[in-house]
Amino acid sequence: GPFTKAFAGRTKEGIGISSSRADVISAYGEPTVTESIDGKPGFEVLRYKPLGLMIEIGAGKVYSIAVIFKPTP
Repeated sequence: GPFTKAFAGRTKEGIGISSSRADVISAYGEPTVTESIDGKPGFEVLRYKPLGLMIEIGAGKVYSIAVIFKPTP
């Protein structure tokens, strides 16, 4: 949507909206878990559990990045 195109932020490894799937794998390695999104071909979620990252890919490009924080005890 229009908000994802407006966001220009990047991770310290240089990954941002519209980065390629190959860029993500190059920066972080193979994901801990890969999931399809509603069975849609070309759409997937790459989860990097130790890093707390969830990256959604559509048509080979990043369209969403989520950071999951775990509260410290």
